[in-house]
Amino acid sequence: MTVLRNVSERMGEEGMVSPRLPFLSTEPGLIRVLLFQPKGVIVATETAVGVRDRPLLCTQMKAFFNRSRELNVDLAACPEYACPWEALSEAVAEGVTPVEGKLWAIACESISIDDLRARADALAAHCRVVIDRPPAGANGEFLDCLSYLFVARDEMGAQVLTILVQFKTCQMGGDTYESEHLIPGDIIYRFGEAGENRLVSLLCSDSLSQSFMDDVVPELRHNTLVLHLQLNPHGDSARFRAYREACCYEIPRNTEVLCLNWAKGTQLENGTRDDDLVIEPRTILFRCTDDLETGDDRVVTNHKQGCYLTYWEQYRSAAYVFSPDPQLFALKMSKPMVIGAGALARRVGIIMDGRYEWMNDDWIPAAGDARDRFEDYWLGQAPQLRPYLEHLSEKPLDAERLIQLCTGRGLGDRLDDWKTLPSFRLDTDDTARRLRLCWSTEGQGYRFRADCLRDFRGFVAVVMNPPAFSARLTPFKEQAFTVDYRSAPYFLHHRNLHIDGGPSATAVFLGPTPDRATLTLTKTKLLKRIADVGQDQELIAIWYRDDMGELKDHMDHQVPEISDDPVRNPVGIDETTI
Repeated sequence: MTVLRNVSERMGEEGMVSPRLPFLSTEPGLIRVLLFQPKGVIVATETAVGVRDRPLLCTQMKAFFNRSRELNVDLAACPEYACPWEALSEAVAEGVTPVEGKLWAIACESISIDDLRARADALAAHCRVVIDRPPAGANGEFLDCLSYLFVARDEMGAQVLTILVQFKTCQMGGDTYESEHLIPGDIIYRFGEAGENRLVSLLCSDSLSQSFMDDVVPELRHNTLVLHLQLNPHGDSARFRAYREACCYEIPRNTEVLCLNWAKGTQLENGTRDDDLVIEPRTILFRCTDDLETGDDRVVTNHKQGCYLTYWEQYRSAAYVFSPDPQLFALKMSKPMVIGAGALARRVGIIMDGRYEWMNDDWIPAAGDARDRFEDYWLGQAPQLRPYLEHLSEKPLDAERLIQLCTGRGLGDRLDDWKTLPSFRLDTDDTARRLRLCWSTEGQGYRFRADCLRDFRGFVAVVMNPPAFSARLTPFKEQAFTVDYRSAPYFLHHRNLHIDGGPSATAVFLGPTPDRATLTLTKTKLLKRIADVGQDQELIAIWYRDDMGELKDHMDHQVPEISDDPVRNPVGIDETTI
């Protein structure tokens, strides 16, 4: 059975006062966070789970501790099995630890019970180590530990550096090294007091036990930040998503879930070969959409720093997807619950402060933008697209709007509203559809991008041959035009062909042999969008190719039906075939 325990209660048993963590207050303000997303080759045996190159990871972890202390972040975290115990012990001995009011959630490599006792004894000279016994009858060879580092106070009011150890409570199914050899715990700790914000951390498959769903999840639905620290190739499975749905969707919707995984390229040693383990990290923050700052400037600034806004549509939640590469993410994020007046109480979402990349044995501020791989995927695969997209390299949202407009996907009421853009949806396998996020060739998000790329290439092939345009676009057959998304004036949002000093038109390409329902719906949407802003409805082309590969324009090739508007397309009853 999994038990949720308040840290204040546990510290009281030690004769100590629970840590004061101002970032969990409900007063207006942001939480400063530093996240480590490591990469390595995992070695998992019957007796241990760790990384092959431990000296490198030790050096990286100690540099991470240094950055956490230097930046004075409120919260620092790394994913499951990431921290070698040597790195933690040496940092504590050297005084590289959080100051009062800060919290570090450090998920360590596996350890045996005897070795954990020895570590605790060695650390006792520098700090207080609080460890609960594994539950009676628990069998196995190793523990999976989360070490919380914070400053508490003793009964005399003196500051005491404290390490509170939380054990993983549920073995990962399917992986024999855990299902057969992990010693599970039964306690999940909660920081914060009633009436303020709370913080709870999970170690990967903690979320899979029925006891967690029945006994713990109901306690997480109110003003809680959940850190889900993982080494997980399948974070999208239904069982991993189930608790998030309850936390993020059910009222009062002021719980936030931050999933932190290992980086893309992390592998698992398998005999004489290394198998891919993490292909899509799915390091994501989930939260409701209330009060978010989602203007283009904020979204693009975060984008360049490796944090990408998406929309978990079925649960009306924002999902901030992080770059898949190994790095540190420095950010500020809203508190789950803020009590205050007006704008001060807004929960603005994430504001990226920067990224750090590993160079010369240290985490160095990244010199350039995070790699979203758009250049490689779109312009590398189809260089003929460069003249149509390269000018939008600094405007990633406008590039997505243009592509979706040209392929008939972005025909909602508001192209400027991120929640209505199909590319902003997080698919049901937790892969992002964002056209600028091209680091994976798997998942539903990739299939959406691949379809868009195919159709946009088809669109470009048509616009490169203006003589093939229908008569309604005669000006564009005879004069030079540009293909672009224009955010202003507003009536041009759904126009993508522009003649300088002349008219603008809308042309979409629906690919090969679209069904009639798609053609009809596209026409209906386009006519409405153009009519809404009082523009010329004749300047529209809906291109596709028939089963013989011939280019067609649905605006010119329509089978009259009796239900058509008789003013726009008069038809007599005797002219209709039944």
